[in-house]
Amino acid sequence: MISKAYEGFLKSQQLWVHKQFGLRQFSFPTIDLKDLELSPVPLERRLGHQVEHIFLHLLKQSGQYDILAHSVQLKHGKETIGELDFLVRFRESACVTHIELTYKFYLVDPTISEPIHRLVGPNRSDMFFTKLEKTKHQQLPLLYHKTT
Repeated sequence: MISKAYEGFLKSQQLWVHKQFGLRQFSFPTIDLKDLELSPVPLERRLGHQVEHIFLHLLKQSGQYDILAHSVQLKHGKETIGELDFLVRFRESACVTHIELTYKFYLVDPTISEPIHRLVGPNRSDMFFTKLEKTKHQQLPLLYHKTT
């Protein structure tokens, strides 16, 4: 049962490859699950936290990355200004990468005229375009915030 969650994650389709919308897609390394010691996925948590658990575990198991930081809460005084999901170093090149992990289900609403706005979440207020803009203009710039 545990491996099904990991398999599902590794078989999930990406919305794009390489660079699109001004964002570079992280390419997850090929991993053979049969030789790995898999840790149980916390099923009582929201989907995003479950996927974060899987992603972290698989990155560690890949042997290709050093995890420099994970789920770093950024605070300015008592105010939380955001969170950095992952900072990783690719061992082969020593390249450091900031990864904001997003794993969502979207539905296509054909009644919306603009294609990029057609992907809507189950609650309809969680739109792909909104998440894309938040990632580009709020989450990724946190890496350069004075608090960071």
